[in-house]
Amino acid sequence: MLVDFLKLLFPVFWSAKDYPDVLKRLASILFWETYVLTFVLRASIPAINNFFESVENLAPIARILAILHGENLNFCGFIISLVAAWISYSLRLHDRISDLFGIRARFDRNYILLPLAILTGSQLSAFQLNRMGANRDSLMRRVFYRYASTRAERPLVDRHDIEAAIEIWSWYWVLVEGTAVCCSAFCVIFAYECALLDCCSPLGARLVVLP
Repeated sequence: MLVDFLKLLFPVFWSAKDYPDVLKRLASILFWETYVLTFVLRASIPAINNFFESVENLAPIARILAILHGENLNFCGFIISLVAAWISYSLRLHDRISDLFGIRARFDRNYILLPLAILTGSQLSAFQLNRMGANRDSLMRRVFYRYASTRAERPLVDRHDIEAAIEIWSWYWVLVEGTAVCCSAFCVIFAYECALLDCCSPLGARLVVLP
């Protein structure tokens, strides 16, 4: 239990050896990334900071923060970060992003399924290539995952190679999720800055004061 807790606190200093480890690393790192970004949002957009402060000044929350001496804890950012970590872990955010951009589909097809087909001497037609893409999940389970899984007692692929691949992929998905969250935060800041510029422009200023 203590080891799992330390893994969540310090996700950089341990290796991911299977898919559950990958999910824990992704959730933990996304928590810290989101937590830092909430500080950035509070500093960049006064409306967000004012809203967060109004929540943190509610009597029950304020009492808890006073007991913890956590007036600068960024309580709202902490809660938002927990939600982001839960989304990453339970909804497998990296998979949803992968589905949106076809990341894993292209990799599986171009670097696993097609090379395997070529090694067997098969010449695939355009129809077969389309079918390969449509049936990618079942094909991967039948010709790849059953032989290269950490759950198999005697996988055909060396277990060290499997764990090394999982470790590399975990950091790739960390980058993907982190990029998505950072882009979302900076889009909010950009939209705020654009709105601010519109209000400060001569035309925007005239529109603001109109009844």
